[in-house]
Amino acid sequence: MIETLAELRATETPGLPFRIRLTEADAVDLITRQAAQGAPLPVSGIALELRPQAVTLSLEVSVIGMAMTVHVRGLPRLKEERLIFEFHEMRLNGSPAPPFLQHQVVQQVNERLAPDALPLVIDSVEIGEGWVVLSGRTK
Repeated sequence: MIETLAELRATETPGLPFRIRLTEADAVDLITRQAAQGAPLPVSGIALELRPQAVTLSLEVSVIGMAMTVHVRGLPRLKEERLIFEFHEMRLNGSPAPPFLQHQVVQQVNERLAPDALPLVIDSVEIGEGWVVLSGRTK
C-alpha cells in the first residue's frame, strides 16, 4: 500500500493500491504543479481551504497584464468512477463570474480530472477539516 505522495510519484508499477492523506499545503503544491503544466494563463497566489462541506480555491490569474482574483467553491465527487469537481460558486475580483466563463472553467477542470488524463485511478475521496484522503490504484 502506497501511503505517501513521494512513494506515489516514485512508483512505475501499475495496479498498486494507494491511500494518501494530503494537507492543504500538499494539495496547493499539487495544484501549483498542475497549473505550471499547461495553464493557458499565468497563475499565482494559490490558496486552498479544505472542508467537508466545500473546497475553496483562490488564485491570481494574469489576463493581458492585469491581475484578476479568481475564487471557486465546490466539492470533488466520484461520479460513475470518474472524479469531477462540482462547482457551487465562482467569483472574479469579488463579483459573480459570467455563466459562459463558469462553464468553460468547469469543463477544463473536469477534463484535467478525466480518467485518461490522470496517472492513477481514484476510487474514493474523503475531505475533512484541512485535509483530503485519496484512495485508488496506480495505472
